[in-house]
Amino acid sequence: MIPPENRVLLIKNLKAGWNIRHACDRSHISRSSLYQYYKKDPEFKALVQKTMHTFLERKEKKEKLSARHALMKDKQAVRNRFK
Repeated sequence: MIPPENRVLLIKNLKAGWNIRHACDRSHISRSSLYQYYKKDPEFKALVQKTMHTFLERKEKKEKLSARHALMKDKQAVRNRFK
């Protein structure tokens, strides 16, 4: 059984961007306990997976925006060079 405060901490760490291994370590949960708990509480498993998926989507979107911004900045630099 994983205490509720450790489950909350795990979700918080996943939202902060930690991978499952590090989030478990920081939440004082062994990964084997987590996977055993998944079998007992599929809703918690779904929450963990959704949290990880949402973080990865946000990270990907942020990286795309950063790349787009860098490209626009480079284009502007080229335009300024030929003025």
